[in-house]
Amino acid sequence: MDKKDYDISNLAISEADTIKEKSPWKTIVIYTILGFLWILFSDRFVDLFADSHETYKLMQSYKGVFYVVVTAVILFYLIKYDYSKIMKLTNDVSEKNEELVSFSEELIAMDEDLQQKIESLNIAMKSINEQKQFIDDIFQNSNTSIVTWGLDGEVLDINNHFTELMGYDRQDIIGKKWYEILLPEEQKYKYYELASKLESDRKVQNYENKAVAKDGRIFDMLWNNAMIYNPQNDLTIVVSFGIDLTMQKQNERRIYELAYNDKLTGFKNLIAFENDINSKINKKTSFTLYYLDMDNFKHLNEIHGHKCGDMFLKDYASRLLTIFDRTNVYRWCGDEFVIIEEDTNDINITKRIDEIALLTKNIWKYKNVEYYPSVSIGITKFPEDAENLEGLKKNMDMALYKAKSSGKSLAVAYHSDFQKDIEKKLDLENTITQALINESFRLVFQPIYSIKTGRIISIEALIRCKSLNINIGEMINIAEESGQILQIDRWVIKKAFEIMKNELDKYDILLSINLSAKSIASPDLIDYLSNITKEYNINPNKIEFELTEHSLIFDIDWSKEVIGKLKHLGFGIALDDFGTRYSSLNYLSTIPFDSLKIDKSYIDKIVDTDKSRVIVEQIIDLSHNLGLTTVAEGIEENEQLDILKKLDCDYGQGYLLDKPLELEDLIIKIN
Repeated sequence: MDKKDYDISNLAISEADTIKEKSPWKTIVIYTILGFLWILFSDRFVDLFADSHETYKLMQSYKGVFYVVVTAVILFYLIKYDYSKIMKLTNDVSEKNEELVSFSEELIAMDEDLQQKIESLNIAMKSINEQKQFIDDIFQNSNTSIVTWGLDGEVLDINNHFTELMGYDRQDIIGKKWYEILLPEEQKYKYYELASKLESDRKVQNYENKAVAKDGRIFDMLWNNAMIYNPQNDLTIVVSFGIDLTMQKQNERRIYELAYNDKLTGFKNLIAFENDINSKINKKTSFTLYYLDMDNFKHLNEIHGHKCGDMFLKDYASRLLTIFDRTNVYRWCGDEFVIIEEDTNDINITKRIDEIALLTKNIWKYKNVEYYPSVSIGITKFPEDAENLEGLKKNMDMALYKAKSSGKSLAVAYHSDFQKDIEKKLDLENTITQALINESFRLVFQPIYSIKTGRIISIEALIRCKSLNINIGEMINIAEESGQILQIDRWVIKKAFEIMKNELDKYDILLSINLSAKSIASPDLIDYLSNITKEYNINPNKIEFELTEHSLIFDIDWSKEVIGKLKHLGFGIALDDFGTRYSSLNYLSTIPFDSLKIDKSYIDKIVDTDKSRVIVEQIIDLSHNLGLTTVAEGIEENEQLDILKKLDCDYGQGYLLDKPLELEDLIIKIN
């Protein structure tokens, strides 16, 4: 229903109300007038025509009836007329009322729809407000620095994280050019670079720059930038999301230092060396490699402790820096260093070697420790000796090995003949392996005599092999370098136990077996000896193991533990080659040896050198005072034997007394 219908309805209702109020009075008035007119004129009319009293009465009756009939008819038509109007109006009102009801229902429906729309609008507004609050919370509480700015660099807004990180208040930076405040002077160009990229690409990701905080600190920042259109002010702005990479960069630098630098000396390490070498090789840059290895450093490290060894290496590193640039020196591992110089002139190489030798030989002191260092050097050149990293590494290894094996404290330049020596060494290792597989080894036995009685009191088991064309000492050295010595030791022990059980058990004689450093370091040595002793039912009191100082000092604490377990099993322990290398009286006081073997180098000189005789005498006296028996090794002259008798040495061994014997010959000797 429109507004016009609504007005008509109101008008109809108004007219109906008027009729209801006026129509009854109108009818009454008409009736009253007619009544008065009838009374007024009807009596005159009767008087005019009535000639008698009866006629008059009759005409009065007819007049009354006529009046009643006429007024009734008139009333009928008047009432009918009014009623028809009333009915018409009633119908109109009814129709309008129905229309009004319908309109009212429409209004109610519209009102309900309006209410729903209002509720929806309220919900939408609430959601928008919540979303706006949510976005604002994200903006303000994000762990990312957020900056909005115009392409002219003017800052429009910043979030809380930015202010917390950089220390700026909002008034310090909003409305200012961010690049004037944040960028260090040397990085001002980055703003123009960034703005140019944004104009062309509309977004720039993973853009790094330095940022200056309010307190002057420099941050490493990573930004993701995007241009967006703001319909509220019809402007295009830039939104930048920044992450602080400062700690990450510091960690990366630390990781780099750990990955590429040696922690102890500060020199670059093996990984950095390989990277730098490959770079020089790719650039075809000629250079010389010096491969330095400290001689006998492990004795300093193991006797006096790793702290002492580390102190020396730090000091030696500082010595190297007096003649080399830090970027050219690398710590290879342990006590090894590599130096790169872009100079392959032989005269200059010789000068460098002399300089290294000069700075190395100076005595080094730390607290009560004195160390006389020396260094072996392997030298190789690029591209003369090799054209790739692996070849250079192999060459410098061979050159250093040659320097070490030639007497140490030497500098040796690589030569192609070294490859032949390596191949020979590998052939010997293969020969040893085949000898173990084919059981080509055999045992011989060198007697140890009582110097006083001349009786055999023990025998030393020695390994021999006809298939090896080198002396047995060289074979042992090669086996120790290759690790084959452990297999050889196990073979000797097993064979010696077998011979003891089958041939020698009935004799009152002690069997000595040499144990290498590899065997001492082996974690399953004790279990092996325990099992094989049970297998052959050997009396361990008839077995003595000979250990050298060299085999003990790799890990003195471990060695003490192993010797203690050997003694617990019942085996005897002899200290072999006493007086060589770095002999220490600490061994004699802390390790439960049963006997001490004086090295041949002292016995050789006791006839001609008073000092050697005094040293041997002191060793014998010291051993006796500690409850140890003494064995003199390498007796080859009668004069030596006579002196040893005078010095009260217990036992002797050497070619003067007996050479190593085959088992059959030994048994004849014993009998």
